[in-house]
Amino acid sequence: MSPPYAAPTLALALTLLGALPGAVPGVRAGEPALVAAYPLNPSVQEAAIYVSSQGVVRFDRRTLQPRWRALAGVNTFEPVVTPTAILVGSTQGLYALAPSSGEILWHLPAAHALFSPAAAGGTAYVGGEDGSLRAVAIDTGDVVWTRRFDGWIYPPVVADGVVVAGGSGATLYGVDAANGHTRWSRPLHQELVYRPVAAGRAGVIVTTFAPDIAHVSATDGRTRWRRRDPSPAFPPAVAGDRLFFGSFDGTLKVRHIDDGRLLWERRLDQKLPFLPRVTGDAVVVGSEQGRVASFELQAGQLLWQREERMELVASPIASGERVLVFSPGGSLASWPVRATSAKQSLDKKEVRK
Repeated sequence: MSPPYAAPTLALALTLLGALPGAVPGVRAGEPALVAAYPLNPSVQEAAIYVSSQGVVRFDRRTLQPRWRALAGVNTFEPVVTPTAILVGSTQGLYALAPSSGEILWHLPAAHALFSPAAAGGTAYVGGEDGSLRAVAIDTGDVVWTRRFDGWIYPPVVADGVVVAGGSGATLYGVDAANGHTRWSRPLHQELVYRPVAAGRAGVIVTTFAPDIAHVSATDGRTRWRRRDPSPAFPPAVAGDRLFFGSFDGTLKVRHIDDGRLLWERRLDQKLPFLPRVTGDAVVVGSEQGRVASFELQAGQLLWQREERMELVASPIASGERVLVFSPGGSLASWPVRATSAKQSLDKKEVRK
């Protein structure tokens, strides 16, 4: 299963977890910045690519062959890669998988779906359709603390010792990473499209069905800027000082992180739920119907566009000299990065079950 709009979300962001002593392992005031891992589909690592679609598949990044498959038939969300486990939410709860084999290390069952977590300092912060927000020890699966809110809670952001979360309840919450105590709450007046995204300087980007885009301080919930679009935007990719948004109306929009001003936009005429992927000086976007395009970062010049006759379940990515796309059941197709025509097969390579 995919999130409500079948979208993956952001990769890694630097966070400083300055929390109260005691409750959550790895969260201590005054420590250097930790790296938080966020849900991302596919998740590209040095030697592996992890993809979630009715289970999780690990592909070898060099050969593009599947190395293992896990949780076949389970409605799974985006993978979260940590040094010791691949974490994946699902309609059956949260799973931790061994990176080398896909073996289930532990399973946190739940009566409602648990989304894939944000992971930092040995702890996974997990939102659920039942309004729960849990802190879970990554090594053991033990629950450290639990909070309950109105409506479902999407995967959160972790920054400056604060877990920032929201969902269908039209409110953004900042809770202490160590103990779950509320530090602040901010009415949004409309539910989130999907999860918040970390955006530098302890900032968080949220998109709502209003349709609004807002940059909020993780420290105190203060709104730094707010913009309104004609169509709801999905959570953005963050690259330097730029935010890359796909939207319901099929428009790719690029905004400046400091004030949200529009830098450029391009229309693909198909809903763009997947996280745009920035590689080098280009950004790659795709639709569920299989339209894939690449644009130059600075001015948005179209570099190439292609139609794939398949349903996509994850972001198209550029890996090495090839573009990779993923379809249901763990199928993978690829073609050279320099492909420019939607009609050319261009040495298409299929890797199937």
